[in-house]
Order: sequence, then structure tokens, then C-alpha cells
Amino acid sequence: MTIKISARGLQEYLAGRLTREQFEQRHGVTDNNIFDFALRKGETIGAVRLESAGPDKDDDYVVFEMAPDPAATDLE
Repeated sequence: MTIKISARGLQEYLAGRLTREQFEQRHGVTDNNIFDFALRKGETIGAVRLESAGPDKDDDYVVFEMAPDPAATDLE
């Protein structure tokens, strides 16, 4: 699974300039927490990269590549 988020929006959220609600509203994030969904599927962050939105855009993206992680799942 891949999760793509506005780099500027993420930085503003982490800096405390946006509440969770503001971040979700401004950057099109739904009420469903995609990171929680990934954990419930047994996936954690495997890699993170920056993706340019292009020279005509004023924001880039942080892309999280999720990967299976046995430690994130319940033992069976």
C-alpha cells in the first residue's frame, strides 16, 4: 500500500500549526485513518520518499510505502 500526503500540509500539522481536523479538511484526508488501517492489516512504514509535484506546483508529496510486518499482527 502507498500513502501520499502533501509535504507542506504534513509539516504544518507536525509543527502544530494545523489541528487534525484542519489537516484532514485542507488536504483531502478522510475520516478513516489510513495509517491505522495499514496497521490493522499488519503493515508498517517500509520506506519514505519525497515526490516532486512538478515545477508549476508549490507543494511536493511525502510518499509512505507500507510493507508487511509480522510484529504488527496478532499471533495466531
